Amino acid sequence: MTLLFLDLCATFVFASTGACIAWRKNSSLFGIYLSAMLTATGGGAIREILLTSSGPFWLENYLYLLVVIVSTVFTILLTRNLSSLRLGSLKLINEISTSVFIIVGVVSAIEAKCNPLMIPLFGILTGIGGTLVRSNYREQLKVGARSASHHDHSSSINPMLSFNLL
Repeated sequence: MTLLFLDLCATFVFASTGACIAWRKNSSLFGIYLSAMLTATGGGAIREILLTSSGPFWLENYLYLLVVIVSTVFTILLTRNLSSLRLGSLKLINEISTSVFIIVGVVSAIEAKCNPLMIPLFGILTGIGGTLVRSNYREQLKVGARSASHHDHSSSINPMLSFNLL
């Protein structure tokens, strides 16, 4: 129960980070929520897909979606005040949240009876995977926008963008 609580707290922080980044880039409301969701759940979703045959954890436990929604709304409403917080404090909170996600990844890998050599990798994947997914998604949007301005708008969606949206 304590690990779930810590995981939800870390989810809140990562969702807030993703929402804040999208907000600063003047994204739409959907873009802000998507950035928050990818950042908060991306690493865990990849971990779950690799470790289990079930779907992503956030489809089985609605609390994760609820935390992302609350965090996104919180971030949108308080973004002006967040910029006044000291950057060091925000980095510390983000570092603690990353550590919690790494612990969750390690515990999940142990519970899945994963090869002991792979356990640290699943911890790292869970800790930084959401940030990587969000960054890749943002980069693919830039590539898609540049491509669309030079080519016919009927071109297909980039395969990596499609993968990230899964």
